Amino acid sequence: MKLLCIDTALASCSVCVYDANTASFLAAEQLFMERGHAEALPPMVARVMAQAEISYSDLGRIAVTTGPGTFTGIRIGLSFARALGLARNIKVLGINTMIATQAAVSESVSIVVHQAGMSGLYYFYAGADVELLAPQDIVPRLGSGKLIIGTGAEAIIALSGRSDLRPLKQFDLPSASGFAAYAAKQPDPTGMPTPIYLREADAKPQKDALRGLAGLEIAPSQDLGLLAKLHAASFDSGWSEKDIAELLGSPGCVALLATSDDGPIGFLMYRTVADEAEIITVCVAPAYQRRGAGLQIVSTTQELLRSFKISSLFLEVAAGNTEAISVYNRAGFLEVGKRKGYYAHKNGEIEDALIMRVQLN
Repeated sequence: MKLLCIDTALASCSVCVYDANTASFLAAEQLFMERGHAEALPPMVARVMAQAEISYSDLGRIAVTTGPGTFTGIRIGLSFARALGLARNIKVLGINTMIATQAAVSESVSIVVHQAGMSGLYYFYAGADVELLAPQDIVPRLGSGKLIIGTGAEAIIALSGRSDLRPLKQFDLPSASGFAAYAAKQPDPTGMPTPIYLREADAKPQKDALRGLAGLEIAPSQDLGLLAKLHAASFDSGWSEKDIAELLGSPGCVALLATSDDGPIGFLMYRTVADEAEIITVCVAPAYQRRGAGLQIVSTTQELLRSFKISSLFLEVAAGNTEAISVYNRAGFLEVGKRKGYYAHKNGEIEDALIMRVQLN
């Protein structure tokens, strides 16, 4: 059996093709990155498959890390693996990130500790369940003479003040080639893998009624000039016709134009991968803002995607954009993650991005 293994769960993007019959790697590649996994993964898979000199029909299994890890990274790897598996009728196996990290080490490793983003907490794994813990709660559970790996290993060892604990720094991050042999030995999966998120949002969706606009209609559009004009009217750094054309030319990307009795008022662009979708942008012309148009556009899009059997819809929004966040809350979106320093504004200010999700099916 030949496997395609994928990892995008933490600050790395890695892919390998492994031949289980000969216990050998046909090709492998890894890039260390904090962001950009979505752009890096597809060409990396194409390069590795070409180097391995096999076709997708030769693959008996796809293995992918499922988390815990960065919210966006997990989603990218899983969505890609699931889409490829569905398209090529290949079974997709999910691998816990902590086990994937541990599998790369030949020595006996009992503890894996990964930083949980900027939360100050750590993912902790000692052979049983993965737990999300404060560092002071991890130290008493380290035992003696242990080998510890993961992005949080050095910090936890330093906090413990002990000399009998040692890290393996070269194994801080999981890699596709590190867990390929482990993935090959696992039984066949019975369904598609799902992500492991250890923290759920505290927000609750609001149920306010929609404030309708007369004759509001929403339909797909390829009118690049109109879409660019609406985007420029809604944002300081509007997209050009070329920008929009490139986006709409990518797989699964659709623009929905909203018009009322008075004419075009805004649009929403989304992208689908397997059974998940992501809102890329929502814009409403200034004259129609604060009249419920944004909420109606988002809600109509949700109903459309629900009819397509899309399970989850995601988006990213600037943490300080309280008006947009309020709209998304009313549409049922919950905050499920944060990307530190994601937005760079013209005035030099850096702002976090909130990751939000709504379950559709």
